[in-house]
Amino acid sequence: MLSLVSIFFIKESFVLHNNQSWALSPALFPIIITVLVLLFSISLIIKGIKASNTKKEADNMDNWKQFLLIILLSFIYLIILPKIHFLPSTIIYLFFFLWILGERKWWLLASMSIVTPLLIQYLFGNLLDVFLP
Repeated sequence: MLSLVSIFFIKESFVLHNNQSWALSPALFPIIITVLVLLFSISLIIKGIKASNTKKEADNMDNWKQFLLIILLSFIYLIILPKIHFLPSTIIYLFFFLWILGERKWWLLASMSIVTPLLIQYLFGNLLDVFLP
């Protein structure tokens, strides 16, 4: 399904291209992102085909619990984002997101949760001059 959505967005992104240089085209960034999403979704499909279908029912239930916790965490993130702004809310979100996915190394949790939002803030705020909430 994600592959089909990616293909649709790639097609629609080409509509944004205004026959200028690709470096200045508003279609460049959406095309790059959707092509990456398409490649990742294809790799997940291939990985799923290669994997055996002998997963236990309990393992499947754990995956659903993880999925629902991540959905709940994402809704909480959307609620707190306007109240405590991008940097602190994203640090908290990434920490718990990685924790739900099973990462237990504190140094990795801390570094990924702190470095990623700081890098995004610097990239968008200073280099691209785009305001983040």
